[in-house]
Parts: sequence; structure tokens; C-alpha cells
Amino acid sequence: METISKETLQSEPINAAFAITGSAGFKSSNIEQMAYDDKLQKLYIEFKSGGVYEYNNVNKSVWQGLKRAESKGHYFYVNIRNYPNVYPYRKLSEFPKTDRTFYQ
Repeated sequence: METISKETLQSEPINAAFAITGSAGFKSSNIEQMAYDDKLQKLYIEFKSGGVYEYNNVNKSVWQGLKRAESKGHYFYVNIRNYPNVYPYRKLSEFPKTDRTFYQ
């Protein structure tokens, strides 16, 4: 798992198709905010504990399931986090800037 610097994030813009913020879009005891890049199939999650991660190979149906889940944290751990070989991840230094934010 590699850590990405703020400078790298700024040089690689995120073209997020959707973004949801935890404070306005949903309530979760574990997840602060999350965003999904439809084109690159990447999921970005900031946890309330402070960690920010990028998960790769996340298809749109998994993203939609996460958005619809009553418990976002439970869905994440059961369907994404438990499969690091399917959804490789890396730690980021901060949550990426996104084009659009919904549910605000």
C-alpha cells in the first residue's frame, strides 16, 4: 500500500462522476465522505478515523450498492474491504477534489 502526496493528487485530477459527503448526504458511524470515479472505476473513502483511501476496480454496481446500503460501513467491509486482491487500494494524504457533489 503506497501513500500519495498532495502534489501527486493535484497533478492527477479526479473526474468523479458522483460524490457524496457524509455530513449532508448520509449518516455513517465509520465513513466521513466518499466519491466514485466512473471512468476510472475508483472509489475514494475518507473514514471518520481520518484515513483516506483509493480503491481500484470498483465497478458501478458495487458503487450503487454502497450508495443504497442502509449501513455504508457494513457494506464496505463485507463487499470491498475484505477483497484486497479484487479491489487493490492505497492510502492518500487527503480526499481528492471532485467535479460535482450531490446530496448537499
